Amino acid sequence: MRPSAKWIVGAALAASAAEAAVVIDGLTIQDYDKTRFSQTPTECDRRAAFDVDRERVSPPKRRDEIDLDATIAACLADLQRDPANPRLNYQIARIYGYKGDIAAGDKHRRLAAEAGYPMAVFAIAYLRAFGPEAGRDRCQGGLLMRQAARAGSFAALVGYPAYLFNGSFSACSDLRPDKAELLGFVAAAKPKAQGHIEELLVESLTRDVDRLP
Repeated sequence: MRPSAKWIVGAALAASAAEAAVVIDGLTIQDYDKTRFSQTPTECDRRAAFDVDRERVSPPKRRDEIDLDATIAACLADLQRDPANPRLNYQIARIYGYKGDIAAGDKHRRLAAEAGYPMAVFAIAYLRAFGPEAGRDRCQGGLLMRQAARAGSFAALVGYPAYLFNGSFSACSDLRPDKAELLGFVAAAKPKAQGHIEELLVESLTRDVDRLP
């Protein structure tokens, strides 16, 4: 029995998605495509947007400006309407972290990271590399951070080169400085920099990368 055209198209799409995914440290990370998700600001966005997250769609909120319980309720309500939106999953993960609900934060952060959301991948990378000792793996965290940089996270575009240069990943054979890739990272970071301090950081990292052989 010959497969139907619908089956063939479905199989091709599944194969394409599988090829686009990257598996690091047990986490299957898709290429992030923001056009697949609503970019309309929600109450969750208005309450929980994070300044370092350059995918945010609302002005950022500092920790001391956030009513944690009201924000969690708003984000849960928005996720009921749009459960696959990685931006919303990342934002509620951040708020659960402030509440100390580690399990709930991890659940939503992983959902966002698996959809390729750049800041979620960076957050997991940072926790894996520099978080609690019991779950720490500097090299796996570094691989995740490099992936976050490839996804366009500003925090990773500057963080990954900085951690390479300060020796944080010196024991990781898969994380040797690649000048061409690092030049791409700092170039991508430049238009994302917000304010004089971030601009100076990018300029400093660019000089460090330029000095590589």
